[in-house]
Amino acid sequence: MTYPLLAAVVTLGAFALAILTASSIVTVLCGPILRRLSGYAPSIRTRALGAIRLSPALAGLVVSAGIVLPLFTWFEPRDTRETIARTLIVLAAIGGGLIAWSAGEAAAAWRGTAKLRRRWTREGRPIEVGETRLPVFAVDEAFPIVGVVGIRRPALFVAERVLTACTPGEIAAIFAHEHAHVAARDNLWRLVLRAAPALLPRAAGAGMDRAWDDAAEQAADRAASARSTAARFDLASALIRISRLVPERACAPAGVSAFHDGGPIESRVRRLLEPPAERTVAAPFLAVSALTAAAVVVIALARLAPTLHDAIESIVSPGRGTRDERPGTRDPGRETRDQGLIRPTIPRMCRWLRRVACLGALALTAGSAGPAAAPGEHHYLYVAVPGIRNYVEYGGIGVLVYDMDQGHRFVRRIPTFDVPAGEQPEDVKGIAASARTGRLYVTTIKRVAAFDLATDRLIWNRTYEGGCDRLAISPDGRILYVPSLEGPHWHAIDAMSGDVIAKIVTNSGAHNTIYGADGAHVYLAGLHSRTLSIADPRTHKVLSGVGPFGNSVRPFTVNAKETLCFVNVNDLLGFEVGDLKTGKMLHRVEVTGYQKGPVKRHGCPSHGVGLTPDEKELWLSDGANSRMHIFDATVMPPRQTGSIALRDQPGWVTFSLDGRYGYPSTGEIVDTKTKRIVATLADEQGRAVQSEKVVEVVFAGDKAVRNGDQFGVGRRHP
Repeated sequence: MTYPLLAAVVTLGAFALAILTASSIVTVLCGPILRRLSGYAPSIRTRALGAIRLSPALAGLVVSAGIVLPLFTWFEPRDTRETIARTLIVLAAIGGGLIAWSAGEAAAAWRGTAKLRRRWTREGRPIEVGETRLPVFAVDEAFPIVGVVGIRRPALFVAERVLTACTPGEIAAIFAHEHAHVAARDNLWRLVLRAAPALLPRAAGAGMDRAWDDAAEQAADRAASARSTAARFDLASALIRISRLVPERACAPAGVSAFHDGGPIESRVRRLLEPPAERTVAAPFLAVSALTAAAVVVIALARLAPTLHDAIESIVSPGRGTRDERPGTRDPGRETRDQGLIRPTIPRMCRWLRRVACLGALALTAGSAGPAAAPGEHHYLYVAVPGIRNYVEYGGIGVLVYDMDQGHRFVRRIPTFDVPAGEQPEDVKGIAASARTGRLYVTTIKRVAAFDLATDRLIWNRTYEGGCDRLAISPDGRILYVPSLEGPHWHAIDAMSGDVIAKIVTNSGAHNTIYGADGAHVYLAGLHSRTLSIADPRTHKVLSGVGPFGNSVRPFTVNAKETLCFVNVNDLLGFEVGDLKTGKMLHRVEVTGYQKGPVKRHGCPSHGVGLTPDEKELWLSDGANSRMHIFDATVMPPRQTGSIALRDQPGWVTFSLDGRYGYPSTGEIVDTKTKRIVATLADEQGRAVQSEKVVEVVFAGDKAVRNGDQFGVGRRHP
C-alpha cells in the first residue's frame, strides 16, 4: 500500500477507534453525568453538556490528527510498503463513513434552515418591535412559533397568533429570551452538535441532546429575566400563554431556536417563578484545569512518541514485530531524529507547565480572594402591603422583600396581619427600620408591629388610642414617634417593648413624621394644619413650628443639615420651601407645563416629595398626570428640569441609600441618573406591586448594618 493511502487508512482507523472508545465511555457515564450536572447553573450545564456531547468527535480528531498522523509522518519511511490488517481497514471505512455522515448532516441542516428562512421572510411581514437588533417578521403559522433562524444573519420570526395573544411586557420578555440565544450562539451550537460524529446509543444521544436543549432554554430564560422580577413573571406568563396555543400533537419546525417547542413547560415555569439555588464554577479554575491537562498530554506524547509508534505499527501490521525486533527494517537515521525530538521537548514542556501552574495559582487566588476575605454587604428593599389604602390587588398582605443587588428580585413574603372573616384588611400607614437594634416596624390604621430583621419573627403587636399613622424611629432605634390616625396627638413609644412613653398633643390631624438625622428634633405634620411642628424628643414637647404655608401640610421632607423643609400642601401641583431655623416659608414652586386634575387618592395634586440623597434633585409626585417631576435642588428656589411618566398615579417617592434608585409608589424602579425605569416590583404571584411604604435595609451576612427611610430625606453632610 502506498504511503499516502497507508497514512489515510491509519488516520481514519484511529479516528473511528477513538470515537468508538469515547462514545462507549460517554454512554456508560451518561446517567451519572446528567444527575451530577442538574444542580449547576444553566449556562454551566450548556457548556458542560456541549463539551461532553462533542467529546467523541474531539477525541477522534485529537487522536487521529493530533497523535497518530504526526507520529506516522515522523517515524514511517516514505518508501514503506506494508500490508494493512483487515480490522484496520474496517475501522478506516467506519471513520470515512462517519466523516461523510457528519458532512451530510451539516449540509442538510444548513439547507433546511436557509430554506425555512427564505420562505418565512418572503411570506411574513417585517415589524418594528422595541429595541431588538434583529430583523423581525410576523408569520402566519398554525404553530405559535417564536424563534431565531439562521447563524450568520439570524432573523426573529413570530407567529401572528403570539403577537395577538401576548401583552407588550410578555412580548418584550420573549424577545429578550431570543436575544440571549443569539448572544450565546445557540444555533451554531445546535448545528455543531447535530453534525458531530459519535457512536452513541439512541437513548444516550437523545438524552444528552434533550438535556442540552433544556439547559440552553433555561440559560436564555435566566438572561432574559435578570432585568427585573417583572420580566421573570412576564416570561413565565408568556410561556403558559403560548403553550395553550399549540395545536394538538404539534411541535416546532426543525432548525428553529424556538421559545416553546411544544413540549412540557412545568419545570421551566417553576424555575422562573421560584429560581432554585444553583452551583457555579470559577472560570479561572476551568481555564487552569484545561491548560494543565493539555500540558500533561503534550509532555507524555513527547516522551512516549517512539513507543506509541511501535504500538501503531503492531496494529497496522499484526504479523510484524516492532522496529527494534527487526534490525534490518530500522531506519538508520531514526534514532537521531527520535532523540532530537525528545531531548529538547521535555525540558521545554516542564518549564511551560511550571509557568502554567504559577499563573493558575495567581488566577485562582485573584478569583477567590475577594469573596473569601470578608462577607460583602447585601441590599434589600422591604415593601409593606397593602400600601395603597387597603387594596390587596397591589401585592396582598405582608412585607415583601426584594433583592436590590439582583435586579430587585422577589425573595420572600413576611406574614404580618391576619384578616378575620368578614372584615376588611387594615391599611398599612408606615414602615421604619433600625439596623442598630435589628428591628422592622409596620403601622396600620390600628396598630404597630415589631419584627426581627434577622429572623422575620413578630416580636410584638400592639394597638394604641386613636389608631396609628406614618411613624418615625430615632437614629438609635430606641424611640418611635407614632401619630394617631389623623387625630390630635402623637405617641412617643419605647421601640423595644411597645410601651407608651409620652403623648404629644398638637390638635393638627396627626399624619406624617420625620425624625431628624441627629436625633435632636422630630418633625410633625398634621393634615389639618398649615404649620409643620418641631418637637424635642428629650422632653417630648413641641418647641416651634414652620409656616404658615399656603395650605394644609401634606407629605414633606428635610435636608441633612435640617435647615430646609420641602412641603406638599393641599390644592398645589408643586411644593413650598420652609426655613427650619427661622420658621419662615421661603418659596412657593408650581409645576409648569402640566395642569391639575382629578386624583384617585389623597385629595391633593402633589402627594409625595423627596430629595435625592446627594440633595442635588427634588422629585415631586403628580397624581393627575401620572408623573414624577424632577427639580434641580442646587438652586433656590428649585428649578424644574424634567419629568418621568409612570404607570399609575404616584402618591409617594423615596430613594435607595446610595441614590442609585428612585422608588415612586407606583412600583417602578427608576435609575436616578438616566431617569429610565429599569424594573418593576411584582410579588410571587406575578401581581404588580404598589406601595407608599418601602424602606431599604443593608445586611452584612445575617446582620443588618444600615437602613434607609420611607421618606426621601437628604443625606449630604458638609
